[in-house]
Amino acid sequence: MREGPYSLCRNPLYVGSFLIACSVALFLQSPIFAAGVVASVYLYVRGTVPAEEEHLRAALGEEYRTYCETVPRFVPRFSGFRAESPIVVHLNGLRRELLRALQWVMVPVVGEVLLGLRVQPWWPHLWAACSAGTLRCWIR
Repeated sequence: MREGPYSLCRNPLYVGSFLIACSVALFLQSPIFAAGVVASVYLYVRGTVPAEEEHLRAALGEEYRTYCETVPRFVPRFSGFRAESPIVVHLNGLRRELLRALQWVMVPVVGEVLLGLRVQPWWPHLWAACSAGTLRCWIR
């Protein structure tokens, strides 16, 4: 509980998820998405986090109370970082995670390629055979 990312702040997963969602909102340039992210985080911070901390106080007792007094809830305090003494990196696991990440990176690339292909005259236009606004040709 006092090592790794949990030595920086008590909720590193929530902080990281919030930052990722904010970066998506900036990437999409969507104020509505950003407002949804902020509203969701506000509700989560007001409801879920206090309930989780109360449960941990009951389960872990004085040790958790001391932890809460020394480690901030959300804003990381980098001066308090403590790493576990041996950090072991398994290269096979790292390689697998890299391949998984590359698959997700390819999703928007494939989407862009498909968007480019659908405007080509030789690309099959399946929906063009239907009359405008109906799907009668597909339902028999």
